[in-house]
Amino acid sequence: MGILRGNTRLLFEEHKRRPFSGAILELSRALVFLTLPEVQQIARHVGVEPSSVPKVLPSHDPRLAALDCIDDHTLFRMMGFTDVASVDISAYEGAEYIADLNRPFPPELHDRFDVVFDAGTLQHVFDIPQALANMHRAVRVGGRIIIGMGASHNHVDHGFYMFSPTLFYDYFAANNYEIDTARVLEFTHTWLAGRLYTSRWRVYDYTPGCLDHLSYGGFGHRQVALFFVATRKPESTGELAPQQSYFQRVWERPADTLHHVPARDEGMVTRFTTRLEKQLTKWVGKHSLLLSILLFVKHVAHAWRGPRPHRPPLVDRY
Repeated sequence: MGILRGNTRLLFEEHKRRPFSGAILELSRALVFLTLPEVQQIARHVGVEPSSVPKVLPSHDPRLAALDCIDDHTLFRMMGFTDVASVDISAYEGAEYIADLNRPFPPELHDRFDVVFDAGTLQHVFDIPQALANMHRAVRVGGRIIIGMGASHNHVDHGFYMFSPTLFYDYFAANNYEIDTARVLEFTHTWLAGRLYTSRWRVYDYTPGCLDHLSYGGFGHRQVALFFVATRKPESTGELAPQQSYFQRVWERPADTLHHVPARDEGMVTRFTTRLEKQLTKWVGKHSLLLSILLFVKHVAHAWRGPRPHRPPLVDRY
């Protein structure tokens, strides 16, 4: 995982909403799959003027450096941070702090950072509760934890875990964080084929329950990742284990609706034929032969394809 076109735009949108400054701690050094002009273009498209950087550094990955991609320090300084550091279990990528996310952070990392950022490290850590508690300890009161690329659907064997968005939503809610942003990102992994440019991402707002009907294979072949921003408040904690909000909704639901299946979309074919049906009704009347044939085709197509689950409201394409 890393920082690509889609989550770069999301970061700049967060910067526009509440400007970044001070110190950021990355969970391992993020790979940036963008050149300097591309980052500048994204920032200005969002409506943010990127901060000037005294020296633009190439990616610490030689393969990306050969493609003129910038490094993570340069990107975050363009977003307004003056102190950029990373923590990793080893020094092979040049991390400033060496620590195991499966163990409690040393005191030197406590309450030090305005943002703690993960671009795809958490799924490689076995002890997720401890890793989240470490992120809590490292961020200052008023600072933000940003899950910038949480691996979700279709990341089989990429790490230990594929995360449901309810994990982060319920964790932050249970620990009294202010949840500023909760997004689901749908994309195609074209950069794995050596292409920096990715097809446009589909970005959805996440609220608990909006994906229940997609839980079992509903997203298809595209990959899905998560983007969360949560602000630590004075009363925030980092050790409380959440109860999954799905079951809380079940507990609060009337007994006669416990086995209710959420409504599904009619599917692309059915939606198209329904719209066409309305137009033909105006043209040729309700009882024409052509309309009868169309209604027959509509029902056959619906029976053949089966109900197709709908997504949450589409926010944008990045």
